[in-house]
Amino acid sequence: TRPGDVILVDASLAGPNGALVQSILASIPAKAAVLPPFFAAIQGRIDRVGSHARVIVVDYGDPLPAPGLRIGPFCGGLVTAGEPEVAQAFADGVNAALRDATPAHFTYLNAAPRFRGLDICGLGTAFFRPAGFGAPQPGGERGILHPNRIGQGIDAAVLAGRLHS
Repeated sequence: TRPGDVILVDASLAGPNGALVQSILASIPAKAAVLPPFFAAIQGRIDRVGSHARVIVVDYGDPLPAPGLRIGPFCGGLVTAGEPEVAQAFADGVNAALRDATPAHFTYLNAAPRFRGLDICGLGTAFFRPAGFGAPQPGGERGILHPNRIGQGIDAAVLAGRLHS
C-alpha cells in the first residue's frame, strides 16, 4: 500500500484479506471485458431461434447518497468520509461499462435517477444494508448494497416504462 490508499477491511465487502479500493475500481474495465461477448452470445441466440426479441440493459442505482446529502437515521455508523465518493465512483464505473458495452441495437436504460432518496441512509431504502446495520429488511433478507425488493421494483418499473413506450 501507499500513503493515502483506502483499504476495505470488512470481509463481507472486500474478501477475507481486504482489498484496495483503487484496485476494485481499476478492475471494472477488465471485468467489463466479458460484456461484449456476453451480449454477442445473446444476439447470436436470438438470431438462431429467429426471434424478434428486444434486449434492454438496465444500469445500477447509487446505494449511497451524494456527498453532502447524507440525510437519514442510518448514515452515522456506515457512511464515513470518502465512502460516498467511492460508492459513486464504483456505480459510475459499472454504469459506464454497461453503457459502453451495450450494442447499438440493444437498449440501455438509466435507472439510477429513480433511486435518489432511496439510498441506504433513509428509512425506506432500495438496497440491502450491510448485515447488522440498522433495521432488518422487511422480509429479513441479508445482503450488501444490492437492490432489495424496492430496488428490484424500481428496475422493473423502468423496464416496464420502456416496454410500453
